[in-house]
Amino acid sequence: GYYWSALFGALFAIAAMALSDAIGHWAGIPSMGAYDWRMMAAVYAAMGASGIIGWLVARPVRGRRLPMWASVPGGAVMATLAFYLLSNFAVWLHPMSGYPRTMAGLVECYVAAIPFVRNTLLSNLFFSAAFFGAYALLQQPGAAPDPVAVRKRND
Repeated sequence: GYYWSALFGALFAIAAMALSDAIGHWAGIPSMGAYDWRMMAAVYAAMGASGIIGWLVARPVRGRRLPMWASVPGGAVMATLAFYLLSNFAVWLHPMSGYPRTMAGLVECYVAAIPFVRNTLLSNLFFSAAFFGAYALLQQPGAAPDPVAVRKRND
């Protein structure tokens, strides 16, 4: 979403998740692939939200665009929060979760998930830095060979 439209960013993130689930299901990896539709809907909604968040953090604020070093980590934090809130709300709603359908049960569900959100945040920050950093390096002049120049040299 950072480089594309919000819609394309959301659809790309959802498609990547669907491909990952399909490969995981085919490979027989536990908890990947087809699982409870309510949980899948929450996970896919969170993935779509991450694409929209990417688009939002790339937009100017009060006429000024934040530098990438500030906006990308902020987007990673927001995407982590969206996933945490949506997926754990779905867990709380699930009939087999064991959490009571009360405000106290919802709080208990969110508190129980805190240890997991740390790893999600760390991985989102790491991969955001890796992918955005690699893309920025490739955009530098001379970073990647010009395919036309290489083809002419080889002819």
